[in-house]
Amino acid sequence: NDLELIKEVAWEYKQRKGNDCTGCGYCMPCPHGVDVAGCFREYNVAKMLNNPAGSAMHYFSLDSGTRADNCLHCDDCLNHCPQMIHISEDLKKVEEFFGKKYTYF
Repeated sequence: NDLELIKEVAWEYKQRKGNDCTGCGYCMPCPHGVDVAGCFREYNVAKMLNNPAGSAMHYFSLDSGTRADNCLHCDDCLNHCPQMIHISEDLKKVEEFFGKKYTYF
């Protein structure tokens, strides 16, 4: 059944992605310089393609001042996200995902 296949693919897609960021940029600029969309882009690509090392290389090529670890959890961005992502919480996940496994970059 085609509908069942579509449901299975949609479920698998939802399971693999890190969050619902579309890269719209409404959360920007971050007062602390975090490239929110860039951080989420690399996180989502790593999760979707199951290639964290490849995405880590791109993540760590971001300017160090724009990476997730610079988020001070001020939550100025929260009210601007049309996807209603809790940005500071998800940036913490990004930091943990890349920081613990890929400190060699």
